[in-house]
Amino acid sequence: MAEAHETQKRFTADASHELRTPLTRLRLATSSALADGATDEDKKKALEVADAAAQSMGRLVQEMLVLARADAGQLTMRKEPLDLRWWRPTS
Repeated sequence: MAEAHETQKRFTADASHELRTPLTRLRLATSSALADGATDEDKKKALEVADAAAQSMGRLVQEMLVLARADAGQLTMRKEPLDLRWWRPTS
């Protein structure tokens, strides 16, 4: 039980850390767009940055949901043979 609790705490800390960067980018972008004297070009760039940050957060949240479902036993794994004869390691 203690191990599961520790794993959950580590996951929460990792998720918080991963979401902090795109949230910071989003806040900076919106603040700059709302600043006095921001040009239309500044606002457009801010929207592009905000959109990219939102997409990044969306991917992170989706990955977190998959991990949570896997931990809860709600995902089934399908085993399939995989032919690796064609694979060559890169240098």
